[in-house]
Amino acid sequence: MLEKLKLLALMGSLLVVWSSCGGDDPDTDSKGSLEIVFKATYGSEPFVKGKVYDYFGVGTVLFTKSEFYLSDITLSGDHHDHTLASVDYISISDHHTTIENAQAGLTLTFDSIPSGNYQALKFNLGLTAAQNKTVPANYAPTHPMGEGNRYWSAWNSYIFSKTEGSFNNGSQSYNFTYHSGFDDSMKAVEMTRSILVEAGKKTRLVIEIDHKALFAEDANGMDIAANPQIHNKSSLMDAFMNRYQAAFHMQ
Repeated sequence: MLEKLKLLALMGSLLVVWSSCGGDDPDTDSKGSLEIVFKATYGSEPFVKGKVYDYFGVGTVLFTKSEFYLSDITLSGDHHDHTLASVDYISISDHHTTIENAQAGLTLTFDSIPSGNYQALKFNLGLTAAQNKTVPANYAPTHPMGEGNRYWSAWNSYIFSKTEGSFNNGSQSYNFTYHSGFDDSMKAVEMTRSILVEAGKKTRLVIEIDHKALFAEDANGMDIAANPQIHNKSSLMDAFMNRYQAAFHMQ
């Protein structure tokens, strides 16, 4: 009987030690919320649809469309990853129609997140290869991937991003249409920071997307007049998406 009591005491001690070694493990019994606020900019200025901006000193530029897919939106911790959404579609241009909207930002809200310490926010700009093998008919019309105009059948691919507008060099205007797609155009984005989710509370993250950086090919910017369209797999698309990947920053 004495040996049995000693064994039970030892097991109790081990349970206490094990439960105290969770470190950054989220508390799955308590939940918090997270707001991710997307604020688009053009350099140091708020991004506003239709607003005219200086283009690297060689002309002006305005934007009529800026939208993109995000996939595998995830909070990452040392011991646990929590997927916020498998996919979402962000239309900056539909939201940032006034300077007030641009300064407030476009907000995504996620509830029922296990409380705890996380170390990074991760997502893909574009879709995973598995997602890109599907077609809009596989989804309800209200699903982010169910909208037909976000898919290009000639590519057998979704359109991962659309950036459109007009460039004026002082004597002539050039409309530009920069669309990305294909599996290897997807870019992984990871922003590292201590992110605390507390039970019953809302955590807020602000993500800036610098649209001037998308065009910062050299000191004069990307030559839009010579390259008014990106609509096929090319080195131009690859370079544009690399700059897009680097344009995301967490405040």
